[in-house]
Amino acid sequence: MRKQQQANRLRELGDSPRKLLYKLLPARIGQMLEAPTVRHLRTASGLLGTFALLGLCVPSQASNFVGLAAAATMGLIYQRNRPEPVKDELGNVGAVQKPSPKEMLAAIGATATGVLVSVVLASSLGFLLGVPFEAIFCLTSCSALWLVSLFVKVYQCFDA
Repeated sequence: MRKQQQANRLRELGDSPRKLLYKLLPARIGQMLEAPTVRHLRTASGLLGTFALLGLCVPSQASNFVGLAAAATMGLIYQRNRPEPVKDELGNVGAVQKPSPKEMLAAIGATATGVLVSVVLASSLGFLLGVPFEAIFCLTSCSALWLVSLFVKVYQCFDA
């Protein structure tokens, strides 16, 4: 009996950060947060890690790689948990669903928030460390966009 009580307490403590987060955030934003699956983690890490690496290898093009990382992040957020389109026996796509404007705006907003956070972080680190902004901006933005793409989803968050 005592071990079961301890297990229940530990389970409650394990859920307490999640409960606290949901209490602090509005309900819609709480619905948009979800832990990543292994497949999604690998996809996002490979894609955004490649852009970060390319930005380090070719610093003069780092802002282009940040733009590509932002576009990839919007796609990862918008497509997350979305079912595959129905196909017929020949492989042709059947009924195509219309894009949801609310979901698109939420994906754009989450990505823009990640970029803004990375601008502030890159400016602060550049000032403190004496490193040029461009050198650190690609790393901070790809890292922030990676975190956003891992934990944010918009599919079925705005269904009434």
